[in-house]
Amino acid sequence: MPDKTPTLRIRLERPVPVGPRIRLLLNPGASRAPDDAALQEAIAAMPGVELITLGEGDDLTLVAQKAASAADVVVAAGGDGTVAAVASALVGGDVTLGILPLGTANDLATQLGIPSDPIEALHLLADAERRRVDVLELTLEDGRTRCVLNVANGGFAAQVGAIVDSEAKSAWGAFAYARAAIDAESPVHRVHVQIDDGTPEELEAVVVAIANGATCGGGVRVAPTADLEDGLLDLLVVRPANAARLATLAARLRVGKLEEHELLERRVGRSLAMRCDPPMPFSLDGELEPSPVVSARVRPAALSVAVGPTYRRGDVPRVTQL
Repeated sequence: MPDKTPTLRIRLERPVPVGPRIRLLLNPGASRAPDDAALQEAIAAMPGVELITLGEGDDLTLVAQKAASAADVVVAAGGDGTVAAVASALVGGDVTLGILPLGTANDLATQLGIPSDPIEALHLLADAERRRVDVLELTLEDGRTRCVLNVANGGFAAQVGAIVDSEAKSAWGAFAYARAAIDAESPVHRVHVQIDDGTPEELEAVVVAIANGATCGGGVRVAPTADLEDGLLDLLVVRPANAARLATLAARLRVGKLEEHELLERRVGRSLAMRCDPPMPFSLDGELEPSPVVSARVRPAALSVAVGPTYRRGDVPRVTQL
């Protein structure tokens, strides 16, 4: 007799691909914050994205740490200050930093090849290439440490950043920095600096920049040879000069890769120790820091970031350390 036992057939289904869990931290006070309805519509069309709108007085680092505990990607939707605060919460871990550039300068986002349009940048996040980039760890005179992803600006440059308020940014965009430079003072500082284990130096300066990235202030190429993945920091010192010469230098830095100039001193290394007399104010990734910077070191490959299709590592010859 034929076997009447029913045959059990199991159909194996291919697993449905699951995208990254994305937490998007939106700073509604950013100078280019998008219309909420447009952003909500774009987010709703993307699975796995949760929007967290930041409130006034929120501790952004704590909010980012909480978001990172339940996400693969934490997105900083704001300006360079918002990006820096979120990045500091992710340093040393495997959660990826995403960026929606909503600020005035957006220097880091530009260097990472992130589209300037926020909705386009949002659509990039799910499939964006991940890279591990260096982070600068700065020690301040009061004993605190701060992480810098792009550039720490000291002296005249920091004062310019402090003068530019939200209203000026909204009205003038990147040109707000140039207008602020007219009102800023440029006191001379004596800078005592040592790169790695090299010979200590003393320099006169109106600007000191400790750079991981190449640009700041909306495209000023303070460190044209900088590479976010090379394990090195770039130190730029601008010597004192009259206002006209400094303005000319600033214009040349904005329009091209100015590697040599009589007012510029450049150094490269993995760490530095520094003392400034009088104490020099610094802006760390766009945020004014009242306590002086006394040292800096590179933490290689310390942060995972989402990059755009045009991202390229620094590929111009590096200035030889003096």
